[in-house]
Amino acid sequence: AKLLELIPDGGCSQSDLARDAGITKQAVGPRLAEMAGLDYITVSADPGDGRAQIVEITDQGRHARDVARELTAVMEAEWEAVVGEADYAVFRSVLDRLADRPRSTVSPAPT
Repeated sequence: AKLLELIPDGGCSQSDLARDAGITKQAVGPRLAEMAGLDYITVSADPGDGRAQIVEITDQGRHARDVARELTAVMEAEWEAVVGEADYAVFRSVLDRLADRPRSTVSPAPT
């Protein structure tokens, strides 16, 4: 759902989307393929740059994005009701800081 949130209505390049998501083009590729398979997005060649790919959100993708937003709002309201407004504000602040931090360059341990 995060990637759907990052795609503007006019579309964007795969490179810009990867950058905005904080991941590599190689990592975003399989995610885009999955979303295209669900008809949430279309991926097409950029007419101005044959090497670039343009990602556009479909009506079905907009619907999925909107449903995810609604479900997130309901879930967050429930959590806030459980822990209280002050504690929830701290929780959100910590999550926002974690989400904004640079991605780790440490590779996972081999299994």
